[in-house]
Amino acid sequence: MVGIVVVAAAIAVIALYATRSGTTHARDAVVDDFRATERQCIAAFNAGLRDQRANAIDEVELASRIERDVLAPWRAMGARVAKAPVRDRELYATLSRYIAARQAAWEAFVTALRASSDDAARPAYDAYHTKNAEADGEARALGAMFRRF
Repeated sequence: MVGIVVVAAAIAVIALYATRSGTTHARDAVVDDFRATERQCIAAFNAGLRDQRANAIDEVELASRIERDVLAPWRAMGARVAKAPVRDRELYATLSRYIAARQAAWEAFVTALRASSDDAARPAYDAYHTKNAEADGEARALGAMFRRF
């Protein structure tokens, strides 16, 4: 369920962006970098969830994979976006909020996976769901921005 929500939001943003490939944003290398990294990170997150649900890996390995294959490239991309010259202030502000919310969600998920008990994990899972919903909202806002162009 978690992966489906992440994938649905990301696919919506990517699909809307792809349909506007002739726009200014399509020629924006930072946005292109974001798109590629987002696709990669969401695929890695969902692959980890699938492997864990299939009992191919445990929760500790899932947490390690998320840190290595999802959070590391996501943080690097976020740093590149933060340093980039802003071409569209509203778009970049929304993009930055989306990046931060998605990162906070994944970090909370890792914390929950590594918790010593279900009770200890609950606050982190709650934070994950809150930040994931926030990220989904920002993804919808990005989609609306991409539709305007």
